Amino acid sequence: MSKRVPEVAIGRVVVSWLEAEGWDVWQEVGVSSGGGVCDIVAKRGPAIHAVECKSVANLDVLEQASWWVGRAHFVSVAVPLPRRERLYASFAKSLGVGVIWVENGWHQFGDNVLLVRTWDQGAMSRPREDKYRRPLSYFLTDERKHWPAEAGTIWATATPRSGKRVTTCDTSLRRVPASRCAPLSSGCGATTTPTTRLPAPR
Repeated sequence: MSKRVPEVAIGRVVVSWLEAEGWDVWQEVGVSSGGGVCDIVAKRGPAIHAVECKSVANLDVLEQASWWVGRAHFVSVAVPLPRRERLYASFAKSLGVGVIWVENGWHQFGDNVLLVRTWDQGAMSRPREDKYRRPLSYFLTDERKHWPAEAGTIWATATPRSGKRVTTCDTSLRRVPASRCAPLSSGCGATTTPTTRLPAPR
């Protein structure tokens, strides 16, 4: 690809592709208030697939993805095709990470569109749980699945220039007046000031 593709666009394409393949998809899955956030987590039957998206095939996204190895059955990065595709895929697989190749294609009407070319699948691993790390399946709640829809945006990747990751939970909280907020216990990392509860309507 001659022009860099936004990560959000890659995320949209990957989400559509996963859903077409029969996966249930969650986006921006945070594992704890101070832990990491996985761009896309998909579930099909008992299998869990963690995906990190990036607008360029580099080592940074491989490092991100490698953190999920052992917490999902499959771990992949979704990136545009680089010049040295085989070398990149080979190195990714040595880390236990697969590659979802994204490229520009031609629609049946002649339009240039972004699409998933193929999934260069990495090794399958069995998620494990210990004192400090839980499998990603633990965090795939119904509430989390609806976060992107509530925010009205596809949050495949959301790291602004400030360096602080913005989640859909953060965005939703900003839209709620402070006077209506109650203390949170969902573990999304946001905090609010306790307020006096309003009396129930008669």
